[in-house]
Amino acid sequence: MTQPRGFTLIELAVVFAIVGLLLGGFMYTVSAQTEQRNFEETRRRLDQARDLLLSFAIVHGRLPCPATATSTGDEAFAGALCATYYGGWLPAKAIGYQQVDSGGYALDVWGNRIRYAVAKTKTNCSGAGPFNDPHFANASNLRSNGITCQPNDLLVCKSATAAGLDASANPPTCGAGGANQIMSSGLVAAIVFSTGRNGATSA
Repeated sequence: MTQPRGFTLIELAVVFAIVGLLLGGFMYTVSAQTEQRNFEETRRRLDQARDLLLSFAIVHGRLPCPATATSTGDEAFAGALCATYYGGWLPAKAIGYQQVDSGGYALDVWGNRIRYAVAKTKTNCSGAGPFNDPHFANASNLRSNGITCQPNDLLVCKSATAAGLDASANPPTCGAGGANQIMSSGLVAAIVFSTGRNGATSA
């Protein structure tokens, strides 16, 4: 009569190691797919925000002012000027953006508020002037300044830590040599962006 034989501790350890490797690979794949879906959904939301900003500009003859912490997701003004030009959020209420938090602010897929900046100053205007600021967020100034004016104060850089980066310069710089620069300040009238999964921003 044969005795029933169980698994040895070594055999069980090998089985658990194989199962652990399979589960680890599966979890990594699921995590990577989830991250890719989140990235694509946030890109879709940013594309929607861009389209709504362009529609607003066509209807109102100007770009909207950014929202601030006290504007409940709407444009924020300081008299005839925007309350902020560079440190605000997408004005979801003004442009009709739908994915918002309880305060009315536009959200990316990670639940972070979508950032928005609009150029305040300009350069290369033709004619005699005077060329009043702000240009891109003021319909009257846009009409009187003309279409030759270019933005002069927004710049898209690859990294915020490059040597020589100077946001206070006129125009701003991304660092020595231009290798850190993605778009020049003469092309950027407004920026809408997500701060990503970790919500990090220096603005």
